[in-house]
Amino acid sequence: MIEKFYERLFISPFLEDKIVSLKKELQIAFILKKYNIDISTILNRLFLLMSNAYIKEVLKEKKSIHKLKTLTFLCSFYIEYINYHLSSLEEEDVYALPKEIIELYLLQKEINLFSIYKGVPIAHKTKILGIDEKNGTIRVTANKYQIVAAKFHKEVFLLENDKEYSYRANITHCIPNEKELILSHIEKKQRNAPKRNYIRVQPKEDIEVKIKKDKEVITAKMYDLSLKGMCIISNKKLDLEIGDVISLEFFVYYNHTPQLIKAEGEIKSITKINEETYKYHMQFETEPHYELILEKYITQREKEIIKELNNYIQKEFIVLNDEDY
Repeated sequence: MIEKFYERLFISPFLEDKIVSLKKELQIAFILKKYNIDISTILNRLFLLMSNAYIKEVLKEKKSIHKLKTLTFLCSFYIEYINYHLSSLEEEDVYALPKEIIELYLLQKEINLFSIYKGVPIAHKTKILGIDEKNGTIRVTANKYQIVAAKFHKEVFLLENDKEYSYRANITHCIPNEKELILSHIEKKQRNAPKRNYIRVQPKEDIEVKIKKDKEVITAKMYDLSLKGMCIISNKKLDLEIGDVISLEFFVYYNHTPQLIKAEGEIKSITKINEETYKYHMQFETEPHYELILEKYITQREKEIIKELNNYIQKEFIVLNDEDY
């Protein structure tokens, strides 16, 4: 397989008949990845082999020295590229696999894979198919919804129903034809927060939320919404602290018509995403007629998100089936 990969990555000018479709190249790449073969290692070796062959050709045929200078420049760039990545690797933290994850793999015990797409939860019972302790990665099965969701959201959770902890992980690679995910940066987390009792959805359009704290009015963009809670996102730190009592005003669009919602709430937690981005999580209570509007909006939005996911699945997996991936 590796020999075929070598042949198909570079097309010899003397062998035009060896041109192959991208489909075949990707198919081999998927298979190599499945067997934990690092494609970047193959590419690095290929670059050196091709460079060496080109230098020999230039010297043998006494071609313009300009070509040799061009290649020398490329090699210098490549060396800088390698040095940059080596220094990055030295600085990067290595995430060891939690011992419980290794035990789950050895026992082949089922675990729940839990991901979120625009606020809608997607669950799937899975087993750990393989582990790579050196690189701190595991391979798990996923359903079609999660495969598509992985294109947009790179965070998933592994849950055991009878445990007081869960595992947060990053999706480093997705293998659609095998319905598998490669997960890394697996962290054990205590499940201190209560389970969500309500579906949470992300709005289709930008929704501005007015937050009243004492006499101050703060505006921010809504990130997601449930019947009793909300998350707002801001590109700066707001004058809000955990425990602050607030009043909320915002519009939701039900059947393309804006509907005003008013609520009273409290800041429950604050998440710092990076130096500039913050998320503020809050719970609220509202009057029955506002709650009815929220129920209708959330149901409508949930249906839209599921329809969107199904459309992505039809496109992605019909293409895969048609091309025998």
